[in-house]
Amino acid sequence: MMKVIAEVANVHEGEFSYMLDLVKSLVKTKVNAIKFQYVIPAEFGDKDSSNYIELDRLKLSHEEFETLLEACPNDLAIYYDVFAEGSYQQVKKLKASHPEHNIAGVKLHVTNSMDFELLERVSTDFETVFISISGLTAIEINKVIQFAKSKNIFEKIVLVYGVQNYPTKPESIKINKLSELKKIFGVSVSLSDHLDGDNPIAADMVSYAFLLGYDYIEKHVTLDRSRRLDDDHAALNIDELELAIDKLHMLQSTFTNNVLALSADEVDYRNKSKQAVFAVNDIQAHEVIQHTDLGMKREESGGTLMNLLNVNEVRQAVAANFIPAGKKLSFTDIEHTVLGYIFVRSGSSRYPEKCYQETIDGMETLRLLIRRLKQSKTVHNWVLCTTNSPADDRIQSIGESEQLKIVRGSEMIYKRLQETFDTHGKPEIFLRITADNVFIDPAHIDEVMPEFLAGNYDYYRHADVIDGCDFEILKSSAYDTLNVYFDNYLDDSEYLTLFLMNSYFYTMPAKKYNCIENFVDYRFTLDYKEDLDNIRAVLNGMGVWDFNYESLCNFLKNSNVYKSFEPMNKALTVTTQKRTLF
Repeated sequence: MMKVIAEVANVHEGEFSYMLDLVKSLVKTKVNAIKFQYVIPAEFGDKDSSNYIELDRLKLSHEEFETLLEACPNDLAIYYDVFAEGSYQQVKKLKASHPEHNIAGVKLHVTNSMDFELLERVSTDFETVFISISGLTAIEINKVIQFAKSKNIFEKIVLVYGVQNYPTKPESIKINKLSELKKIFGVSVSLSDHLDGDNPIAADMVSYAFLLGYDYIEKHVTLDRSRRLDDDHAALNIDELELAIDKLHMLQSTFTNNVLALSADEVDYRNKSKQAVFAVNDIQAHEVIQHTDLGMKREESGGTLMNLLNVNEVRQAVAANFIPAGKKLSFTDIEHTVLGYIFVRSGSSRYPEKCYQETIDGMETLRLLIRRLKQSKTVHNWVLCTTNSPADDRIQSIGESEQLKIVRGSEMIYKRLQETFDTHGKPEIFLRITADNVFIDPAHIDEVMPEFLAGNYDYYRHADVIDGCDFEILKSSAYDTLNVYFDNYLDDSEYLTLFLMNSYFYTMPAKKYNCIENFVDYRFTLDYKEDLDNIRAVLNGMGVWDFNYESLCNFLKNSNVYKSFEPMNKALTVTTQKRTLF
């Protein structure tokens, strides 16, 4: 969320007691941070220059800065404007001598925002570096960005824009300037707002900046704007700033980062407002349901309608059983096609041709999985999905010998799945099976599927089992949304689970099994030779291949055949970045 920085600048007009009173008052408010200006007159001109004379009048001593710092809570973020090497070193000294305080960063004034040597050094000492781009050209801004990226400090920098004159005109603010640059460069941005505090929209600039996606806004603040001294012009009084922050918090509460997930209030509204589908006539089993057989009405019971059937899902569907008049239709009242897709290829950087390795009775690991899965009573057909590579010809042979449908296509998961849809039609519901998971219990599939159908869920992951015994169930309508809402889905569809595990879907909770408790670190997913050794040891020890999950757990409790090892795979870094929807 956007942070509000109280900019105290030189509103003290050389009177330290005024500044101290201002800081003591500010720390009682809801500001996220305070920003001071560490002024060294010599950094602005010679002793006889007007700049030097004016800033010499306004400067604070290092000891006074320490007093101001000590007046701040330890957890309050403190920032400083620095103008050259001298002021930077003094702030660095403050940070070193007061480690208990949160001196979080500095702002490089536009006079030295193109000093890349200084920028690099400052970035080593502070977690955040604000860079003023007021007056910089497009070429100069791009150079700042590219330098920050080349030195791996891009995540630390914040671009700041703000023009100050007396009075600052609204059109001088260009409030959308940095919001556009944020879209272009993906950089953090801050608005340094100098609109006259008497302007009717001055306090509302805080909310406007939030709505435009700013990460920070600097607002000048004073104890008494009626003085109308230099920095008073652009300042809000403390009570005005507090009201602006209260409005911001209220506005922020109306936003969400999870734009498609239903809130508790939305679920309640859905339950009260949506209409359920009811049978107005008796409907016979295996009969096509007609429009005239259906009616819509709200439920008086106040029950949940998250599993609500849409009327379009029911019209022309086939009744799975007899449906008496007056009954609310559920997903189990209509017939569905359930297919199981087994994704497999022989190429693997970690363990090539692992799907061909022999196990009990000479069965390849792939054949072992297929024979276990074929025992399921709720999956109508199994489809073996592999690639067009000649190396996968043997996969096709295994599948054909086991009477499975075969689809060969792209190395890319999403393309292979689409080719499967194109070949065999898109089912309403499908299981996604990774061929590495050879110990999936088909009884678990048959146990989960009726509950998935009855609840009209979008997605289920059988996650609370030993690694290598898991599977996924999806509605095709849920799968179809992935390419719409995730920017990187097409590139990273191999990691499909990461995109499916989101709160956009009506997800069925994972079934829990007590026998998992002692085996959370075990793995029977086939990625390494050590996995195969453990799979073979279990199969040889049990002497059968068609055991269920409970039998597996009982065997593991009473044997020591499993050998632990540390997989060498790197942590997965795929991100499920969502598109902006507004």
